[in-house]
Amino acid sequence: MQNHAAQTRIRQVAAISSFFFHLIGNLHYGFFRDELYFIVCGRHPQWNYVDQPPVAPLLAAASQVLGPSLVLLRAVPAFFAAAGVYTTCALAVELGGECYAEIISAIIVFFLPVLMDFGIKVSPDMVGLWLWPLPCRYCDWPKAPARDHGSP
Repeated sequence: MQNHAAQTRIRQVAAISSFFFHLIGNLHYGFFRDELYFIVCGRHPQWNYVDQPPVAPLLAAASQVLGPSLVLLRAVPAFFAAAGVYTTCALAVELGGECYAEIISAIIVFFLPVLMDFGIKVSPDMVGLWLWPLPCRYCDWPKAPARDHGSP
């Protein structure tokens, strides 16, 4: 039971660290022009945008309800980056990894350049940081019981 508690703690610390590193690291830049476009599109939601799904604009506009805030806007992709780190760590444990595998997977997901870019600014791909590892977590193949190949 202590190993399970340690693995959960590693997962939580990795996700919280990822959130704060992304949030602190990307406040030094102003609004990116696409982020301003997403805020405007989110204030006029439609399902037929040709250049992005409606999730990114809705989240961008929701972050600006209390007024223009770069911190709240950048907290959205930082949250998805942290959720991606958490889900990847959980996947590493479900595939049989111990604490070391969980730490290595958190470091790799955090420092991968393309994923780091998705966690810095609002983009249509930021939700994928969390959504892509999620289906792997719920596949039955890692949890499938071993079959008996003996005689019938």
